[in-house]
Amino acid sequence: MFELQDPFVTVIGGELILGGVRVFWENGRIVSWCTDFYKGKSIEQLSLFLTGPGDMKDIRLIELADGRVGIFSRPHGDKILERYGCKAMIGFTIENSLSEVTAKSIENAPIIEGQFASGEWGGCNHLQLMNNSRIAIAGHKSREEMIDGQAVLHYYSMAFVFDPVTLKMSPCEIICTRDSFPQGPAKQPRLKDVTFTAGLLRNNDGTADIYTGLSDCQIGRATIKDPFLKYEIGY
Repeated sequence: MFELQDPFVTVIGGELILGGVRVFWENGRIVSWCTDFYKGKSIEQLSLFLTGPGDMKDIRLIELADGRVGIFSRPHGDKILERYGCKAMIGFTIENSLSEVTAKSIENAPIIEGQFASGEWGGCNHLQLMNNSRIAIAGHKSREEMIDGQAVLHYYSMAFVFDPVTLKMSPCEIICTRDSFPQGPAKQPRLKDVTFTAGLLRNNDGTADIYTGLSDCQIGRATIKDPFLKYEIGY
């Protein structure tokens, strides 16, 4: 059992990569967090090989068509807010191999411009390599709204396609919201309208199954139109 939250998996260089957020507590309160990465030949043989920058979630790795490693980051903080008007953005960089991926390379990943409107933020949750060497990305787009003096969060599942050569991205498309699922409990009232994307499995019939957290309290699955099919070669 791993003491991690928001887990994710991929395969790079024939090895299983498991990642998740490790939270640090002090006197019953969260004081910081980081993203840990484990690798191995199987789930029973995983060992820690990388810890990301402090206070950064939603770091994702992917093996590119040429064997190099693509890295998506999610920097946040006052500097990001001041420059972009967003609480968090998405960065991208490439390293030649898994051994070259470090907390510094993640932290220094250049920002992908034009992702979010002012007041929005988001990140990547699930990466898949397409047949044209571009990257299909399922993630989340978020905003905050003051309602009766309380900061209410709105989290939506989104999708976009990214070209690691040209560094261009397709428009972000909202593919799932909390209203896509039956009503259910929320961890807090301010989290009622939250879907936090976990993964997306593409089917052979033009549909996809998306898995999401619901209001920080449940897990949901919905079958939707495959948002990446129109970007594939030959479509």
